[in-house]
Amino acid sequence: MKKIHTIIATTLVGVVFALGSLTIQAQDSENDAFLAKKASITMEQAIAIAIKAVPGTAVKAEFDEEKGQSFWEVEVLADNQQTMELEVDAHNGSILKQKLDKVDHEHNHEEAEYEEDHEEQ
Repeated sequence: MKKIHTIIATTLVGVVFALGSLTIQAQDSENDAFLAKKASITMEQAIAIAIKAVPGTAVKAEFDEEKGQSFWEVEVLADNQQTMELEVDAHNGSILKQKLDKVDHEHNHEEAEYEEDHEEQ
């Protein structure tokens, strides 16, 4: 019986943490939406700036703020099939950071290896 109470208590604690996490994420999303409305650069402009810097197709864009700096994070699938992640300043449109998205790059590399292995069979 004690084991059942422990399992129930552990499950309840897990549910409380999960719900708390969802609430925090929702609040962060609301804060980001509020801050994005104050940005001088729109999402569409940030995407255009990113694509000009890295020719390709924008696959994701979201507003973010870190250390008091607001920016648009734009992922671009470059013409060379690498996914690049760019941070575009939300106030002046300058590119703050540009880097290879290693997670997507590794995933795409694994898919290519699978396709090569699959074709050999």
